[in-house]
Parts: sequence; C-alpha cells; structure tokens
Amino acid sequence: MAEAFAIIGVVQAALSLVSYGGKIAKRMDEFNHNVKGLPESFVKIRNHLPLLLNIVEILQKEASLGELNANTVPLLVPVLEDLRKEIVSFDENLLKALPSPHASNREKIVKAIRGVGIQKKIDEFRSSIQDYLNTLAAFQHTHHAESLRELMAMVEGRLERPAEPPPYKALVPSVPKPKLNPVWMVKYDLEEDFVGRHGIMSTIEKQLTEGNHRAALAGIGGVGKSCIAIQYSYRHHQLHPDSHIFWVHGGSRSRFETDYRKIARLLDLPGREDHDVDILRLVTEWLSDEANGPWLMTLDNADDRDLWLGPPEDTAQTSSQPLPISRLEPKEAQSLLLAKLSDQQLNPKDIKKLASELECLPLTITQAAAYLEQTEISASEYLEIFRAGQSDIPNLLEESIYDPSRDHESSNSVFQTWRLSFEQLTMQSPKAAAMLSLMAVLDRQAIPSELVQAPGGNTLDQKAAIAKLKAFSSIQEESSSNKYSLHRLVQLSTQRWLADHDKLSHWQKTAISAVARECPEDVTFDQWTLIQDLSSHVQIVLAHNCSEPTPLVDRARILHCLGHYTMEQGQTSAALQMLLESHQLREKQLGSEDELTLGTLGLIGLAHSRLSHLKSARQALQLFHDSANRVLGPRHRLTLKGKSRLAVCYDKEGKLREGKELSLQALQLAEEEFGPDSEDTIKVLTNLVYCCNRLGQWREAKDVGLRVLKQRMEQQGPDHPDTLTIMGSLAWTYRAQSRFQEAEELDRKALSRRLEILGPDHPKTQLAMGNLAESCGLVGDWKRARELQRGVVEAKQRTFGAQHGNTRRAKKYLRLLEAVLGDERNELAAVQWLTKGGRRGRTGISRGNHNYSTNPSSPSNHARLGHAKQKWLHRIRASFLKQ
Repeated sequence: MAEAFAIIGVVQAALSLVSYGGKIAKRMDEFNHNVKGLPESFVKIRNHLPLLLNIVEILQKEASLGELNANTVPLLVPVLEDLRKEIVSFDENLLKALPSPHASNREKIVKAIRGVGIQKKIDEFRSSIQDYLNTLAAFQHTHHAESLRELMAMVEGRLERPAEPPPYKALVPSVPKPKLNPVWMVKYDLEEDFVGRHGIMSTIEKQLTEGNHRAALAGIGGVGKSCIAIQYSYRHHQLHPDSHIFWVHGGSRSRFETDYRKIARLLDLPGREDHDVDILRLVTEWLSDEANGPWLMTLDNADDRDLWLGPPEDTAQTSSQPLPISRLEPKEAQSLLLAKLSDQQLNPKDIKKLASELECLPLTITQAAAYLEQTEISASEYLEIFRAGQSDIPNLLEESIYDPSRDHESSNSVFQTWRLSFEQLTMQSPKAAAMLSLMAVLDRQAIPSELVQAPGGNTLDQKAAIAKLKAFSSIQEESSSNKYSLHRLVQLSTQRWLADHDKLSHWQKTAISAVARECPEDVTFDQWTLIQDLSSHVQIVLAHNCSEPTPLVDRARILHCLGHYTMEQGQTSAALQMLLESHQLREKQLGSEDELTLGTLGLIGLAHSRLSHLKSARQALQLFHDSANRVLGPRHRLTLKGKSRLAVCYDKEGKLREGKELSLQALQLAEEEFGPDSEDTIKVLTNLVYCCNRLGQWREAKDVGLRVLKQRMEQQGPDHPDTLTIMGSLAWTYRAQSRFQEAEELDRKALSRRLEILGPDHPKTQLAMGNLAESCGLVGDWKRARELQRGVVEAKQRTFGAQHGNTRRAKKYLRLLEAVLGDERNELAAVQWLTKGGRRGRTGISRGNHNYSTNPSSPSNHARLGHAKQKWLHRIRASFLKQ
C-alpha cells in the first residue's frame, strides 16, 4: 500500500510539474522568438527547460507502469516538488515582472533582463536547472538510489558518500548564493623594510580574538602606528584569505562617512547610493551579521579616544585599553636605517649616532634615509648638517598648528628631518616642492592628482615631480586610485615652514584656485561623483581667510557649484544660503550683469521656487530673465533658462496660460538655436509637459512627454534623474487619461530608481512615492497604496511639519485609504478624491473644495463621478474582491 501511495505521489508531482513547466517554456519561447539580444543564460534556460520536463514526463510514465525501483520512488517526490517550486518562483519573481514579450517591447525587455538584479536571478535559476537536469538524466538511466544520492552529494559539494541514506534536504540540489569576493581596502603598499614590533603584533592578535575583539594603538606622531596597522592587515590577509579587510579614516566625520559609503559600494549593499540614507547604520548592520563572514577593520587617525572607545571608566577593565606604541629600540632603529640605505658604504658608529639623533622614530628615519639616497651624501655628513640646523628650529610647541598633547616629544626631530628634505627637494625639483606646498593646505588625505597639477603644465614634468616627492617619502600614493596623502606631521611641518617664510597665504590662495578650477559651473548628474571627491578639500579651502579679488571670485565659484549640487541632493534651504553668498561675491567682484553672476541669480530663483517662496522666486527669475535677455540676447542659454524657469514659477502661482506661453517661446528659440534634440530643447520640453498637465491638455502633454522620454532614455539612460522626472510627468498624464496601469508602471520604476539614486528623504523621491500611492489606489491596490502613503506622510512631516498644507493633504489621502481597507464601500469616496486631484489640487475633472457625502452610494456622488466612472469603479472593485 505504501508503495502504491509513493507511486501516486510521483505521478501527481510529475504531472503538475510538466503542466506548469510547459506554460513557462512556452512563454520563454515567445521571448526568444520576438526579442533578439537576450543574455546567454536566458537562452540556455529556454533550451534546457523542455529537456528537463521531457525527462520528468518519462519518469512519470515509468512510475505509472511500475518500472521504477520501489526504494527510489520516495526519493523522487521531494525532488520534483522542489523543482516545481523553483520554476514557480522564477515565473512569479521574474517573468511576470517583465514587459509582455512583443517586438515593440524588445528594448525594454533586454534592458530589464540585463539589469544587475535580474541577471543575477537568471544566472541562479540557470545553474539550478542545470543541476536538476544532470541529476535526473543520470537517474533516468540508472534508477539506482545510491547513484541519485551520490549525484546529489556532488551537487552540494560533498566528496564522500554518506554511509546512511541522507535526509530529505540532502536530495535537493542546492544553489549556493554567489560568494562575495573578499574586500581589500588597504590603500598602502606593504613596508618591505618593516622591523621589530613582534610583541605588539602578538598583543594585537590576542586582543582581536578575545574580549570585545578590538585593539587601539596610541603613541606620538611619527612613531609608526599606521605602519603597524598596515603590516598587521597584510599578515591577517595572508592567514585569513577569505576575510574582508577594511581601512577607514577616522580623522573627520566626512572622511569617515566617505569610507563607509565605499564599503557599502564594495559590498553591494542595497540602498548604498541613497545620499540621505544612514550609511553608518547600513554598514554596521552588515558587519554585525555573522553570516557575512569574518572581517578586519582599521580605523586610522582616530585621535579622539573617548569618541571611539568611550570614557576611560568605561574601558578600565577591558582589553580595549590603548596599546602604547613607543619608539623603536636602538637596534631596531639602526636596522631600519640600514635597510633603507642598502647601497651605501655605512659606518656602524655613524648609523648608531644618526639613529639616536633621529630619536628612533620611523618617520624621521624614513625621511633621513630618503634624503641620503637622493643626495648621495654619507651618514656622517648628514649628521653634521642635521646638528648644525638644530639651533634654528623654532619652538613648535608654542604654535597653535601643533597638538602639544600628542606631538611635543617628536616635533623637533620631525621638523628638522623634514626641513632638510624640503630644502633639498626645492633645489632638485622646485615643481615637487610647489606640489607639496599646495598639498599641505588641502585635506591631507585623498588628494586627486588633478588638483595639484598646474593647468597647461607638462605631464612628464608633473609625473617626475610626484616621483620625486615619493622618493623623499614626503607623500604616499593610495594604491590604484591616483590620489595621494601626507603624514599629519609632514603637513604641519610644511604649513609651519610656509608661515615662517610668508608663503602660507600664497598657497592658500593657490589651493582655492585649484579647487575652483575643478568645480563645474553647471552641475550635472555625471559630475556628482567628482564633487563628492572634492568635498573634503572644499571644506578646507572655504575656511582659508583670503580677502583679495581673485580668491574671492574663486570662492564664489566653489560656493556656486556646491550650492547647485546641494540643491540637487534635495537640501534646498542649505543650498540657497551658499548661492546667496556666491551671488553677493560675484556681484561685488564681477558686476551684477556678468554672465557668471546671472547664472547664480538663476539658481537662487530656482531654489526659491522649489521651496515655494513664489514671490521671491518670481522676482529673482524675472530679473534673471530680463537681464540675460538685455545683456546676452534672447537666444542665449541663460535667457532660455530664465524663460523656462519663469514659466514654471508662473504656473505655480496659478498663471497657467502665461506659463505655457513663455514655455512655447523658449521652445521655439531653443529649437532654432540649438536644434530639436539638444539638451537645451529637451529641458524646455520637460517644463512644457508640466505646464500642459497643469492646464489639463493631456493629449499634448502625452505627445511631448513621450518625445522627451524617448530622447532621455537614448541619451542618458533609465537611471538618470532627468529621465525619472519625465517618467513622473508622463505618469501624471496617464492618470488623467484613465490609463492607470501604465501610470502605475511608470511611477513604480521612477520610485525604485529615485530611492536608489536620491535617497528616501529627497523631495523628488517623496513626490514619486506619493504618485505611486495615488496610482496604486486608482488600480485598486489599496493595501499597497496605504503602505506607501504612510511613508509619504512621515516624509512630509519631517520636511514641512505636521501643519503644512502638503502634510495635511497627504494625511487626508491616508485616512481615505484606511477607510477603504476598513469598509470597501468607502472606495467611491477615495476614487472620487483621486480623480478630482485632491492630493495636490492639480489634476482631474474639477477643482475647488471637496466636501463629499458621508454616504458613498449617495446619488450626488454617483452623479458627480458619471456613468463611465461608475463602470470603471465597479470593474476595479470586482478585481479587488477577487484578490
């Protein structure tokens, strides 16, 4: 009897699998027939799935005829059931999410399938199908349970066959998650001349494997703390090749967050591109999950002990007490000096004396050795020069640029070795000395090579200067990044020397100019990464106090760029303050009608408009447009921007027809001057779609919107913010035309990409979330609409406050959604609110106050909706109830 039930189980599982799998195979045939350019993995699934189903069908027939071994039949049932689950999951999570397989959708399908997340699912499913195919094909020929178990064990990576029959799970082909390659973030090369420190290495190892698994190194500047951390990281990597190795700079919050964002990117963490996401929490949660494997993190330059370890009383009884890193032992210092001077004839007595004079500090030894190598003088000669210059060393402890609590023991020797190297560097390569002077007044870490290269300079000369700086151990190159860093004491010594020689102000002005040169005047999406890389240097140079005209003009450019970028990140209030200062500087230094001054004025008007300061926006934009038109001419880019932005401002003020008229004027001039496919024309067309939507001119809005969307997709791709903007506008049009499914699809795509690119708190992301909540309501997905609208309300309260009109409208829709889910008879009131544009008062059948009857079935409500709307509501309600 048990055998009979087992056979029936196999037959039923096989029949169900063949029936469902056949439908999926047929759908994949449609994709393959209509769409060219599909990924290889997708094509392989299409080819292998019918073969797999054919084998299952043969096994089903053999089971029906009693031709299968009774001992093997029970093993097949769970395998076939799990195979069906895999196919169902593939269908529901991938195939149904793709556009319909018609030739008209070819480009959308290929782009969707080639997306990182979709491609990963396809590869995983193809691998799983291949495992099942190999296993069942072999089983079909052998009919032996042992063969099946052996094959399944091979699939799961086991080398030995278990003595007893494996449990059920062992029979199911496992598809392991793609293993993440170990992350390596140490930017510095291994120090081949590293000596000593064996006891410290052992203590670090002990603290990291016991207690709270952390160790802190403390000591004076130049004693070699970072070198120890680098050496330990390489050693740990050799012993634990599967471990992630992270290197994070703890000298400032901005650098710390920048490195955490890099960790999130290297680990491919969801949400890592959100500029407003709590990146620290995102990475910390990943680090806290033991399932993610082992890792080691070095926090460099973490000078604030209490910040990273807590107050002393919190750590008094733990292993987190900082490990004191002392100077090298005399013999270790001599060994390090000898290792770095391998080609010289060395007198042991001179080496001993020199190591002692250098205070056995690794930094000073490295600099002195580099000096000896570059000048080819003897150790005794260097010792004479070193001693002769000691009387000229200023008392650095009295200067505010030094931290006496940290550096008082090493300042003199470091400054003296640095000074000798710098003077020699100035003689051998003035360009290298100039580069070091410039680097010293920037952020000392992650200095891009472009920032220190003189405009129009000879590339070979610049490379030679960098090589000379590295030869003198003045800078370190971050591996494979074309960026450089300075030791803290080298930076401070350089600053002190520049100040003593009245050159500090000159190089601060040069730094302002260098940063300004890299700042684009018109910030685009493609330049966001550049500005992020410059951000730490921008903060440094903006703190330099320069009152001369040229650096003030450069400061204005930096503020203009930073303000524009900050506004694009959704922080418009902060951006407005930067733009106002930039405009004030430009107006004073360049004049009120200079092109650059007018450009900043235009951004000020745009910022006021986005903040709904409509009166200030109109005044600024009117002045911007009129001045540009008078000074630059009616066809200049700035004049066209003025017309287009002023049109949107008029529209927001309710002057809809005036706004559209201005947009059409700008469009005609842009097409004549720059062509129909130019970026200037596309921007004007985007604003025109907005104006048409506001006027209820849906057909024109749709035609123009589709034209803009097509050009944006072709020129900038689906993830560009400008593409997402037109998606949202076109979805608005579709909702007004009762094309709710198409609107929902566009809104869903726009929200997904804006969450990833802009973050959850960006105003445009909030707008996209509200649009999707509206579209979900219009297609009857009330539950999802409620979930989205809750997020909208929370975001509005954070941004505008609980009593703002935008927040109150969002709460109104949320209350309607709650009512619908509590009683379906409230659907009519919710639909009525949506079709009248209650959320913004901008779209729909009519405007004005929305005082609805509490009875959703009242004649007045039905009359207001109209017969067509009633039929549509009934269809949605029926669909909703079926679900």
